[in-house]
Order: sequence, then structure tokens, then C-alpha cells
Amino acid sequence: MSAVPAHEHDEESAEVYRQAYLQAVKLLVTREHTRLEIETKLAKKQVPCHIIDRVLEQLQREGYQCDVRFATLFTEQRQRKGFGPLSIRAKLQERGVERSVIADVIDGLDTDWGAQAAEALRRRFSADELTDDSQRQRSRVARFLQSRGFSPSIARRALDNCLNELSDET
Repeated sequence: MSAVPAHEHDEESAEVYRQAYLQAVKLLVTREHTRLEIETKLAKKQVPCHIIDRVLEQLQREGYQCDVRFATLFTEQRQRKGFGPLSIRAKLQERGVERSVIADVIDGLDTDWGAQAAEALRRRFSADELTDDSQRQRSRVARFLQSRGFSPSIARRALDNCLNELSDET
């Protein structure tokens, strides 16, 4: 029975670390990733947990990985696409961003969510659809905004704003 010398384990561990680090950097070159996303992807490649932790610590020390930066960029992107704070918050939580970071990023935006919801309504619905007072149509509009991550109160305010604008135009 022959034992493997300790230095061979060290070399093997160093090579696993190097490969994991390169894989993580490759992920970060394509787009920002959260710590959890990188951790999950490396774990799927059978990288040992202690190596993943070391890689993530190194990436954070070097400034290559930052959950705050990810959350900020992701939030701005989703906001531009017409999504509301509830949707953005849920997506960030799914990606493992801490609640305090999410709150800071969303609260730090200079955004009028009601105006953004109204803009989403104008893009999605015609004037006739927005002025249709039927319960069915009102429910449809509300469901649309809720699916985009706007609260019921923001949805009501947005619809009221759109209706006021439309009445001003006539």
C-alpha cells in the first residue's frame, strides 16, 4: 500500500483552485454574477466547497465579484425594461443577494415607480383599452402591472395617471 506524498495533494489542490478560479473569471467576463450564482455553477462542476470559498474570497478581494455592483446593475437594467420593485426584489433574492443590499439599492434609485408603471401601461395598452371601464379590462390592466412587479397601490395610481392624461388630451 503506497501513500501519496503530501506535496502531490498540495499540487493537485492548487491545480483545482487554479481551474476553479479561471472558470469563475470566465463567468464574470460575460456578465456580473452574484456570489451564489458562481458558487452554484462551480459546485455543478464538482469543485470542492473549500476551494469555491477560497475562489470567491479572492474574486471579491480583487474586485471582480461584488453583490452590490450586481444588484445595482441588475436593478437599473430591470427598471429600464419596465419592471417594478417587487419583481426586481424577488429576482435579486433568487440570485442570493442579501435583503439589506436589495433594500439599499432599490431605495437608492431616484425612481417614480408610479410614472414607470404608467409608462409600461402606455406601451402595452391602447388608449381605448385603458379607458375601457369594464371590470374585465380593469382586472387585465391590474394583472399586467402586478406581473411586472408593481404593487396594487402603484398600479391604481398609474392607471389614474394614464386616464388623467388621456382626458387632458381630449
